[in-house]
Amino acid sequence: CNFTPVERKKYKIGVPSAGTYVVEMDSSWDKFGGEKRTRKVKYTANKEEFGNYSYTIDIDLSGFAGLYIRKENKK
Repeated sequence: CNFTPVERKKYKIGVPSAGTYVVEMDSSWDKFGGEKRTRKVKYTANKEEFGNYSYTIDIDLSGFAGLYIRKENKK
């Protein structure tokens, strides 16, 4: 969640494992009253320690918005 009015581009967060992470919900999508077109964005994890995590993703986070991200399952 971003509780400020400032958009955060390439905001680094730690993730537990390698792979692709998918944005399942973004509160700034138009279907929730925001201005972004609804689409599932994907991020690939980088091998970089961050906090207690071994991998990171760099997300784009709108002001006053929250995201729900999950790891994509490969079948």
